Amino acid sequence: MTRENKLLAFAKKFFGKSEVKNRISKATMKMIFGDMKTLYDEFRKYKGPGALVYNFGLPDNSYYMEVDDIKNDIAQAEESMDAGIADALKRVMKVVEKHEHDEHPIIVTVDENFLSCMVLDFNQIDEQLEAIIELVNQ
Repeated sequence: MTRENKLLAFAKKFFGKSEVKNRISKATMKMIFGDMKTLYDEFRKYKGPGALVYNFGLPDNSYYMEVDDIKNDIAQAEESMDAGIADALKRVMKVVEKHEHDEHPIIVTVDENFLSCMVLDFNQIDEQLEAIIELVNQ
């Protein structure tokens, strides 16, 4: 199953044709994103720029990667000749460097096949959630 198909299947579990279900799901997603931002802000305050690696399945196992952590992990991946992980971490590093001076949380999610990096812009969350609802209802 492709990543897009997995994401769509996940979205269909959360959203649907019921307006009430969609309102509850949107509120839930906003709360999750708000918690991510709070966690990210706390880490950034004390550790500096980096990315929050968020584990949706086990949120208590989420952790923060400082710039030095990312660089060290890139070096370890390259030493292990794991080009896929090295490239993914380099993309994360580019995002962290690009957004070093703004307040948008940088969130990395990982599952068994994918590493995703996103920048949460709270000015666009409603619009993006509405787009997901439209996609689910097609």
